[in-house]
Amino acid sequence: MTLFLSLSCNPLLNRIANPADLVETCARDIGIKRIQMTNEVINPSWPANTIKRLTDEFTKSAAANDLRATSVMTSGYTRINNMGHPDPDVRQWTFDWMARLGEIAADVGADSVGSQFAILTWQDYDDPARREVLIEAALDGWEQVWERCDRAGLKYIYWETMSVGREFGHTIASAHELNQKIKARGLPFKLLLDVDHGDLQSENPDDTDPYKWIEALAVDSPIIHIKQSHAVNKSGHNPFIEPFNSEGRIHAAELVPALEAHGPCDMEVCLELSFREREPTDSRAHVVDALRRSVDYWRPHIQI
Repeated sequence: MTLFLSLSCNPLLNRIANPADLVETCARDIGIKRIQMTNEVINPSWPANTIKRLTDEFTKSAAANDLRATSVMTSGYTRINNMGHPDPDVRQWTFDWMARLGEIAADVGADSVGSQFAILTWQDYDDPARREVLIEAALDGWEQVWERCDRAGLKYIYWETMSVGREFGHTIASAHELNQKIKARGLPFKLLLDVDHGDLQSENPDDTDPYKWIEALAVDSPIIHIKQSHAVNKSGHNPFIEPFNSEGRIHAAELVPALEAHGPCDMEVCLELSFREREPTDSRAHVVDALRRSVDYWRPHIQI
């Protein structure tokens, strides 16, 4: 098994906009050669000529810096319920938008694109019949997305396990159940396993144990999101630096053997970190330094 380290662009949102600056910061200053690009870098809603120009800028700089966008994902700023919106026209617009993002992913050389499976309103989630209708509608939409992504040349699409029921995959059992429904459709629609998510109200302690998630579901997950996890405080996507490492649950000596034992043949271990928009944590020096040190923490253990 080969593990590859990558970096989600989430912590760089709004802090860097120019594609060449993004690539050079990641490759030269942070020291990472694989990234999970987000739609803020190149947004499907922008004019076609703008998308083409920015895509060309990104691919030119990526080639010059030996960097690759291995996947593309929606970010925290697009974590809204349009995939599971009760209005069918809004859902359809969203699936068209997601398909265009998949085409952008192919243009920048990525293998995959993904997001949350869907997010439901309180009203829709609390009504079991309505919930099932919208799950099937979301699956129909993701089939449309895959048809266009397949034509564009992507290898697969993916959905992320979340922390509450209406965002799906909040417990090991619920993630497994949805994964089986997806497999029944015959879609190459994989899991992105975020081991820091999970329902804090679950009566099953496994649902907040990152290593139990790996044991149960990593085999179906080509990408895993990690951050320095805390058993109780789930408010931060903390970097792999002190004091977070001493207080956290994610350690290379435990995580790497768990992934090797339970994961697929190859897996991308993606750092999904965040920094508050407050000084001093918002400054370029702080963010880049914390990201570089986080990469360095994993460097002896995972292929960079």
